[in-house]
Amino acid sequence: LRDHEHPFILAFIQTKLSPHLPSFLVSSCGGEPSRLYRFQKEVADGLHFVTSRFSLDYLSVVSKNTLKREFLLSIFPAPLYRSVACSESRNVVKRAKRICMPASVKTFSFKLHCNILPPKAWLKEKCEDVLWAVECRLCKQLETIKDVFIFCWDAIRSWDFLQRTLKNEFSITPSGIRCLKVTKDDCVPYDMFFILGLCNI
Repeated sequence: LRDHEHPFILAFIQTKLSPHLPSFLVSSCGGEPSRLYRFQKEVADGLHFVTSRFSLDYLSVVSKNTLKREFLLSIFPAPLYRSVACSESRNVVKRAKRICMPASVKTFSFKLHCNILPPKAWLKEKCEDVLWAVECRLCKQLETIKDVFIFCWDAIRSWDFLQRTLKNEFSITPSGIRCLKVTKDDCVPYDMFFILGLCNI
């Protein structure tokens, strides 16, 4: 609104939009504000939408490209696989890609990392048909990713056996299994054993 110099557009802004945007536009035109239609309403609603997220001082000095980037960042948050919990393991997808494993295991690792594996509880929320019950058949708890890979009896026994065999402790936490938090070793590929352990469960 502040960059227009055409006389017709300036007259339109002063007479039509300024009564609806008194905190942003100053005009000498008085009278009752007229009803806005179509494009006029879109402009007014758009400015109200932007001012609810940014201050007027910032909007008065910011460039269009910068405002566009900040606007997109405020509306679309970072995906789950870029969350703070995995900030120290951002290369997990590249690490899994370099490991010598079947493609199906790598696909499973990627789905687990992105939190898009379909356990029974997730399928029921999406109104999908779920065979039997949504509880785990072993521990009788709601079948979620945490329960399947961390708290279930089968998972506890499998992790205990794997850690005793490798003589190494894995980070068996929600962020640990998603980000493959393992001890780095040039001789033993703990990443591969961790992914295979998850796939086995």
